Amino acid sequence: MADLKGRKIGVAGLADSGTIIAKRALAKAGVQVSDKNLEVQFTVFGRNDLPLVLDQGQVDAIAVGDPVASIAMEKYGYRALIDTAKTAPFDQEYCCVAMVTSKLAKANPKAAEKATRAILKGASWVQAHPEEAAKLELDKKYVAGNLALNTSLLKKYHFIPSVKGGYDAIKANAEELAAIGLLKEGTDGKKFADDAFLFFKDMPDSL
Repeated sequence: MADLKGRKIGVAGLADSGTIIAKRALAKAGVQVSDKNLEVQFTVFGRNDLPLVLDQGQVDAIAVGDPVASIAMEKYGYRALIDTAKTAPFDQEYCCVAMVTSKLAKANPKAAEKATRAILKGASWVQAHPEEAAKLELDKKYVAGNLALNTSLLKKYHFIPSVKGGYDAIKANAEELAAIGLLKEGTDGKKFADDAFLFFKDMPDSL
């Protein structure tokens, strides 16, 4: 990652999750990533165009998730510098968190609670039924890929739904993002998580 200092990285959006992970990984490698001192150049392209953009030499690296990343590695022979399912410390982190607006949570807490339960239940189901989940996402055209590839990808992820896990992840990430200049200096991770997170009474940690 340190070799990317001064180079161009293609991303799907400046606030995209892939961009945030890339900035975190760069910071760990000693590359400055704050707006005041940015030692790489992030350039936005369409998500599905990123592999071709890299192949054409318009950028030196891309930050993109699966299945686009795995398809590109297979097609172009690219090498992953960071794989959040395998690369420490990212492989030990809780992923991912689904959000609703604070307006919805306050105006219709029952709907927010039902959505939370559905996500917890769905994550557990995917963990137990990766091939069925892969077929569903392909049939519905949610993502690209094929059944064999997408099934293998889902099998390598760890779907461990947890209400507390989501809270802890928000707190830890807020602290790290503040430390590397992506959030306001001095941001209180606990207060950030408390403001962003809503615990429901009688909600189990996992379903």
